[in-house]
Amino acid sequence: MAAVVVASFERHVQAAVERAGLGPDDCVLIGFSGGADSLALTASLQAIHAAGRGPRPLALHVNHRLRPEADADAERAVALGEAMGVPVTVVPVDVGAWDRVLREGTESAARAARYAALASAAREWGVRWVAVAHTANDQAETVLLRLARGAGLDGLAGMREQSHRPVPLDPDESEVVPLWLLRPLLGLTRAQVERYVRARGLVPIEDASNVSPVYRRNLVRHSVLPELERVAPGVIETIARTATLLADDAAYLQAAAEAAGADIVGRAGRLVTVAREPLRNLHPALQRRVLILAAREAGVDPAGPTAERVEALRRAAVEGAVGRVIEVGGGVGAWVDYASLALGPLESLEEDLRRASGRPLMPAGSVEPLRAGTEIDLPLLNGWRLRGRVGPGDWCLRTRRAGDRVAVSRGRHRSLQDFLVDAKVAAYLRDWLPLLERDGLIVWVAGVPSLSFDDAGTTLRCERLEGD
Repeated sequence: MAAVVVASFERHVQAAVERAGLGPDDCVLIGFSGGADSLALTASLQAIHAAGRGPRPLALHVNHRLRPEADADAERAVALGEAMGVPVTVVPVDVGAWDRVLREGTESAARAARYAALASAAREWGVRWVAVAHTANDQAETVLLRLARGAGLDGLAGMREQSHRPVPLDPDESEVVPLWLLRPLLGLTRAQVERYVRARGLVPIEDASNVSPVYRRNLVRHSVLPELERVAPGVIETIARTATLLADDAAYLQAAAEAAGADIVGRAGRLVTVAREPLRNLHPALQRRVLILAAREAGVDPAGPTAERVEALRRAAVEGAVGRVIEVGGGVGAWVDYASLALGPLESLEEDLRRASGRPLMPAGSVEPLRAGTEIDLPLLNGWRLRGRVGPGDWCLRTRRAGDRVAVSRGRHRSLQDFLVDAKVAAYLRDWLPLLERDGLIVWVAGVPSLSFDDAGTTLRCERLEGD
């Protein structure tokens, strides 16, 4: 019976490493706590490698130094590895330093410190895949915890057998590296793991913190799931299976969003733009995903903006008033323009928008008197120059002032503000547009072709300099 348990377990692990493209000439780094799950993973990988059917395992034990027995457990982990023929390296981490920055509790800080240690070791040793011992039970716990937090489809899809993520190597995120994770045990329950450990005669390290009610995951593991199992036997496998199906749905939607984003998400200098009308034509599920892609490209954390920020962004893009600014997160803002949504650094958003517009502009508050009959050659922003002459009269080139009126036809004037709104000139440009004033009346607005004037002695033109 024990031989059947061992063979079945190791076939499952071998299939997972083969799907990752790992063979006998490769190495895989294991996150090794010495508990039953990581012990079973390490023992099975070593057995597969010894048989010439899988990669050579290397193990890393992260000492979180959170418990009095942490150092003794690290020594035991090394001894367990030696007994299996697997080298175990111990790396101590400062969980407190991560917690002071993240402020999300000890659990989150310990996880961040652990993944940083694994990513650093993988890079140092030239190993691509890091194997972790998450089981179907961990999957069920993860899904339930995310459901309680109100996660969407991607969150409820849980963990994937293969995934990658950017991992900061220190709390200040001064360096971020990619981490490729492999979860060979994700399709196996903890009961199957424990049967394998017993069949191999292995003695795992018992971590008292795994039963402490202080941690939410332990409450789900020891209280919620057992009750659900009584109500619906086999619930762990059911939740894990559902997560797999949802992962397929999420992957399909993500591929569709990426295809749609290729057509409607663009770049304008430092800004990421999203065309509003094509976005409106998408299903809301795809709208959200396209906007998440745009937000990530604009510099939002790879985990993406929060669900609340995504929905605020979607509503603004689909039906929001022009000129509205949405805080997306991570110092990124979004400006709602007439035809597009522009995302970029919040602190310089309007400046970046003006630069990306490519229009001839001049600093707000500028005034340049123009003399009749003299040659005019004035530099403007964004690589433009104003050239030509003006006829008789009191002329100047300036930006707008309160109460300005514009001559829209002979003898007919209207508010400059209303004129610019009707011409769909964005608010961030209005104070920077060069205006031509004659005898106290605006007769020309740079870059607005709908306005022209007739003056026999005046020939002005904006010219774009080559190379700008």
